[in-house]
Amino acid sequence: MKKVFLSIAVLLTGLISFSQVQTNKNINANDLVGFWKPQETTGNLLFYKDLSGKLVVEEFEDGSGEAFEITEFKVYKTYIIIKALFKETNWASESKYTFINKTTLKCRITNDDGTFTIIYNKILNNK
Repeated sequence: MKKVFLSIAVLLTGLISFSQVQTNKNINANDLVGFWKPQETTGNLLFYKDLSGKLVVEEFEDGSGEAFEITEFKVYKTYIIIKALFKETNWASESKYTFINKTTLKCRITNDDGTFTIIYNKILNNK
């Protein structure tokens, strides 16, 4: 009986530890608010909250500052999806963002040129 109890205790401890690790990877909208710059030349990101408290994103070209049209923006538990269209060239992209830490985002972008990984750093924050 002691072995069964000990096995259950070890299993529960493992599950609790695993759930805490998963929780740390959750997206917190407040951590997103700010200006994000890519390590490579591509689109910059600006996350902010509107007057009703809803999270909004703007994406614009690094060089010209031309805005992308955001066609979809969804925040999931552990990642963000942004679909954007650059109207001048009809260039469309789909990006999946995950946190590396509170000031670094990893972006997996797919467009007509292929699939790439870009790292974004938070330059300005909401404080």
